[in-house]
Amino acid sequence: MQQRMSEGNDIINTMSGTDLILRMSRAAVPANRPIDTARRISAAIMMGFLFGAVVGMLLFIDEVPLARMLYVLIPAAILGVIVYICWRIWQPPLIEPTAVVARVLGTTESTLGREVRSGGRRGILVPVVAMPVDGGPSFRSMVTIQAQSGRDVVEPPVGTLLPLFQPEPGIGQLAEGEATAEQQELMDKLAKHPRILANKAEILPIRRGPLERIPRTAAIQWWASAGTATFLAMVFVGSLRGLG
Repeated sequence: MQQRMSEGNDIINTMSGTDLILRMSRAAVPANRPIDTARRISAAIMMGFLFGAVVGMLLFIDEVPLARMLYVLIPAAILGVIVYICWRIWQPPLIEPTAVVARVLGTTESTLGREVRSGGRRGILVPVVAMPVDGGPSFRSMVTIQAQSGRDVVEPPVGTLLPLFQPEPGIGQLAEGEATAEQQELMDKLAKHPRILANKAEILPIRRGPLERIPRTAAIQWWASAGTATFLAMVFVGSLRGLG
């Protein structure tokens, strides 16, 4: 028993003193799939059009009657349908996710530097090393631990085992799901013999979100689409002056 506890402590000690989150973030894969590009451009056009419409209404408030300004809702509704199709109807191909067991790693990076926000909820990026239950190669990645409603984020202790799923082969994204019997069996095995899962596994990159303006090509797509939509929206509102 003492030997097993010593073995577990050694594992935990070797997991500290790293900058895994920074290294993983730098290795992130761009959101350059057709679905990512469509979602980014459609969202940028929608936001740009709405901004341009508001600016146009303020510029031409004395020249365009309020009732006529309601015509702006027509292109806005069309763009809304396009955004809905890109974000809700069009989905990536369904792939059977790979069940894994992930172990929380240590990092010297500050909690503030690892803080993220998603859907208005605060979260913390936590480095992990994961082992697929199907015997595939282990890999390192990171997961987002989100705060529960009205509570602070509780970061799991180093060495915590988590049953997760890898939705896309070759990509380090991990998602929650209902734990399987195979995952529970592997968790019990790793709890007794932690050295089965080495900490120095390959780092699998995560895929950036479609709204992230990294790398430069994504930023160009975003700002070019938003800027063009803003200009066209202002022109559209201005054109309403000529309607009799």
